Amino acid sequence: MKLNRYLDFISEGTGSGKMMIFYSDDLRELFTHIAMSESSAKNVAKVLLEVEDNNNVKDTYTLIDKTDKNDMISYVQTSRFYREYPNGILSPDLEKERGYTMKSSKFWKSGRTPNYGIGRWVRHIFNDVRQTPIKNEDLESFVNAYKSTYDTMAKRSEKFELVKGEDIRYWYLEDRYEEVRGQLGNSCMRYAKCQKYLDIYVETPESCSLLILKGETPDKIVGRALIWTIHEGPNVAGRKFMDRIYTIKDSDKLLFEAYAKENDIVRSVNHAYKIKVKEGRYDYYPYMDTLTSYDYENGILTSSIDGEDILGLQNTDGTASDNSGRVWSDYHGEYIDEDDARYCEDVEGPVHYESTVWLEYLDIYVTDNADTVYSEYLDGNYYREDAVHSECMDDWLTKDDSDVIEIITNAEGDTDYCVKDYTQHYIKVDDEYYYRKNYILDPYTDEYHFSDEKVGGVKYIKYLENKLEEELEVKEKYTLAGGKFDLEKYRMDLKKMFVEYVPTDDFIKEVKTKGGDNSYYYHLPGLYAWIIRDQMNYGTINAGYQSSAALSSYKKLLFDILEEMSEEFDKENIKLWYDDKFSRSWNLRSIFKIFDNIDITKFPTEIYKRIFFFNI
Repeated sequence: MKLNRYLDFISEGTGSGKMMIFYSDDLRELFTHIAMSESSAKNVAKVLLEVEDNNNVKDTYTLIDKTDKNDMISYVQTSRFYREYPNGILSPDLEKERGYTMKSSKFWKSGRTPNYGIGRWVRHIFNDVRQTPIKNEDLESFVNAYKSTYDTMAKRSEKFELVKGEDIRYWYLEDRYEEVRGQLGNSCMRYAKCQKYLDIYVETPESCSLLILKGETPDKIVGRALIWTIHEGPNVAGRKFMDRIYTIKDSDKLLFEAYAKENDIVRSVNHAYKIKVKEGRYDYYPYMDTLTSYDYENGILTSSIDGEDILGLQNTDGTASDNSGRVWSDYHGEYIDEDDARYCEDVEGPVHYESTVWLEYLDIYVTDNADTVYSEYLDGNYYREDAVHSECMDDWLTKDDSDVIEIITNAEGDTDYCVKDYTQHYIKVDDEYYYRKNYILDPYTDEYHFSDEKVGGVKYIKYLENKLEEELEVKEKYTLAGGKFDLEKYRMDLKKMFVEYVPTDDFIKEVKTKGGDNSYYYHLPGLYAWIIRDQMNYGTINAGYQSSAALSSYKKLLFDILEEMSEEFDKENIKLWYDDKFSRSWNLRSIFKIFDNIDITKFPTEIYKRIFFFNI
């Protein structure tokens, strides 16, 4: 129960006077309805759902509930909790009131602040609590959606009708639907040809009814669900059971759920439910969602019965099938074709292949509900407990892979995992692996430091930025009117340094190692263009993403550099080579991956400093 967790955090919030936020069931249902709708307000509703029961989001108002007005909510000020329970000590009386839905609890009934505007409260949550201001138009859209949804849900009982007999056949036909879309519009039993399949519903009014939800006009519906009277089942005999809900809008399913709750109708699927219908065979049968087995000798519909006189009711052509060539799946709660079944270790039984995951490293199938992860690098699925997540690669790796190394990511000693070949993510210093992005070479001392280390009370990255800004005379040389940094001039000066730079043997060796001996003359000018362009405000090119605008910008800069390179480069051949690679995006990605792997510290210090300043 949510209140249990809420009380667990009372003492934690004592110092601030704030507590976690909780909603009543009715208010949460209303927010959920909006979040599932097609309204422009759904994103605001999703945020409101996320802030509930969230230990990272606390406020001085909690236990929020709707009121009898469609634009007002009520709440409890947290100060009332502290006055009642100083120091957050839970009393025996409070322990008894831990049930979240107990409306008699004094935390839901007494000392409340009533009639607080829904718009005012939502603005408070966004602006004051989350500190992410909400736009006026978004707030207005949500308030309108809230009022509309409130009114719709308040009148829902007026739009529901329970029908039997031939009326079931009447309302099943798609001509009666307000729109032919959503799950209702995709129902395989909606066609005129299927009307004759529905006899088993129509001819057993004592056991079968159809709950319909009327639309804007009373002669059209927007949702339906079969209601069955349970003949036999543990503690449920004589009660009603609501079968699968079909609606045009997903949000309307909540109305059916609320109807079931208000009318004490069972919603959970229990394989032991048995429904009594007319005995014997029918000429035709509908496709059944839950009650997929029919014992025609005894007139029993259920979902977990086996035997010779049992028919399977999951054909869409009006026929029934016997159980030969089929196996019962507890996972699906129905019979499935034996050829489509895979034995899954986690449920120790057959599961349809579309709901399974193959774990090649264990040579087993498991269900799609098993706690597994997919490794793009290894191209396979693994149990989560047998894998580690690599933040730098945004992928899953295996713990026992000898190619996987642990890298230190910051001054606090936190670590991440990476594949040895992915050197673009790490550097090796004194037999330790460090996250390349955060482990930086100080161009003044030739020593490595984490960017978040502190020196003189500031982070190391800021310390170096200040030194470089002064040395490179950034304010004097690269400041435009209004104080804006002149990126274009800085870029052109760096390009000139590249063009005049005579690569050292160490740097050529670095390029050859990453790109291959035969690619040196091709990769080097591209690398220069890559470095200059990648650090600018043109968007980022990387091995996984290239927009057409970004590529065009890169290509133009590349050819500009080629024009200025010394005669030792065969410019025309290089240009043709890059033209060819641009026509093959997969080849271009491989080039960019090479660039990512080049260690820019191999450049002369003066060039490295300027590249480093870009990175900052």
